This record gives sequence, C-alpha cells and structure tokens, in this order.
Amino acid sequence: MAQGKSLWERFVEHVEGVGEKVFKEGVPGCIDPARHVQELVELRRQDDGQPLLLRELRPTTSLWRVVRFRRGETVDLSAGRMGAPPSTHARAGRANREGESVFYAADYEPTAVLEVIRRYHRCAVLRWLAVTLGQRRGLAVATWVPKSSASTPDQGQSCPIRGELLVLDMTAIVGEQSQPWLAFFRDFAAALGKSVPARRFGGRALLGYLPTQYVVAAVWQWRGSGTPHQVDGLLFPSSTARRHGYDTKNLVVFDAGHVEMVGDSARLVRSCDPVWDELNRACDPNDKGGECERIDLGKEL
Repeated sequence: MAQGKSLWERFVEHVEGVGEKVFKEGVPGCIDPARHVQELVELRRQDDGQPLLLRELRPTTSLWRVVRFRRGETVDLSAGRMGAPPSTHARAGRANREGESVFYAADYEPTAVLEVIRRYHRCAVLRWLAVTLGQRRGLAVATWVPKSSASTPDQGQSCPIRGELLVLDMTAIVGEQSQPWLAFFRDFAAALGKSVPARRFGGRALLGYLPTQYVVAAVWQWRGSGTPHQVDGLLFPSSTARRHGYDTKNLVVFDAGHVEMVGDSARLVRSCDPVWDELNRACDPNDKGGECERIDLGKEL
C-alpha cells in the first residue's frame, strides 16, 4: 500500500479490492476496526470524565423516519410499513448489507425528509417535490421513540436491563486526531454521512457501501466485558442536511425492535405541510446559480 495514505484510505482500498468476500475473509489486523471498538466505548472527556461518544437515547427522545411510496402503491401508515423493512425486502445501505434489516432515522424532521430526497437538494427542485409528491401522496413521516425496555443483557451478563438505547455518537470525533484509530473512525463517520456513488460489484452489492458496512458490522457484533457490553446503534452526520445549514444527525439502530412508532404520528407529507416551510428557511438566497427559490405553494396550487 502506498505510503502517506490515511488508515481509512488504506482500509477502503483493501475492502474495495476484495469486494464482498471481505465479510468472510476479514481484513488484516493492522486495519481491523473490530479491535478498537472497545476504545471508542471507553473514551472519556478530559474535563469531567464523562463518556465522549456514548449517548443514552431515552424513551422521550423523538426520532423521525420518512418513507417514500412509489407511484400507484397503496399508502400504508402502519408501524409495519413506516418502520424498517423486513429482511426479505431490505436493500443494501450505508450501514447494512442486503438482507439486513436496520432502522434508519434522524433527530430532526426536515433532516429525515432531506435524506429521502437527498439527490434533489436544490431548493428549486424542492418546490417541485412539494407539489408533485404532495399531490401524489409520495412521502410520509412518522415519529419514533426508543422502547422503554430497549436493551436487555445477554444471559449470564451482569449489566441491568436498560430503559434507553445506547449509541455511539460518531459526530463527537472532531478535529485532527493524534491517535490513528480516532482519525479512522472520524473519517468513517464522514463517509457514513455522504451519498455513495452507485458502483456495483459483480452486479450485486454497492461497492461504495462495503467499507462503511464492514465497520458498522464490527460495532454491531462487538461484545464488551463491562457495562455496557454492547452498543445499540450509531449517530452520524448528515452531509445533505449540512448543505441546508442544519447541524443535525442521522441514526441507525441495529435492531429495529428497539424502537416503536408514536401512536398515530404517521402522516402524509402534503404540499402544504409545514416541513416545506422549514426547508424554505434553509435555502440560501445568495445561491449564485439562481436555483434557490422559495416554495411558493400559494401560486403553485
């Protein structure tokens, strides 16, 4: 491997060179993230000794998930349809392989919308989406919360039943890192928050997803010796939302059974939905391309 490359770059180069076989063959120990998950969990802030990355998401924490319905598809606002797809229908994503059902959400409603329409981040296109998708009933959003008994210990473990999700907040790794593995996980978090080019490997898996999928799997499968002995998910940045000025986060929960939809919170995102007003406020009026226009639904409808 060429000198001067970061640990993350070397890791990506190896994984993409091996392809899907990496999940069976693994990676060389010098670039194996599984060996360093415990370090992430145990990181502490210097000022007060509190965990640096470990976060508790309690049952009062609101999460938003958006589902896009295809044209002609029956709109189903049930928890079963609005939640994570069953493994038989789970497509490969940034944090999961094909056939692995995980729960993706955001900590801010507009961010959840932007993640679903992430290819159309120009505000002029948002106006079109507000009208056409609203009229065709293309988008639906629902509020979710961690279950009050989200995580239970494995048999024989001493840690108590927890009433919250324990997640690693990867956005808390900021700046230049003197420790190579912290820099590795910082670069991983940045990659997890970006759009991935649709490059196919062998006509099956998205090659660009493989590096982040492998690291997520390492965290997912990690079992520590202390409390906590496992992590329920990851918080990671949204590059799409950041382009709109939102400092918000995405979330992946490894076990979709650890979250539940709030009552009848699911709703269709109509063209007059308040979320579009919020997205309007994020538009940059100084866009040099002249493409950033407010969504004037009064004129459109």
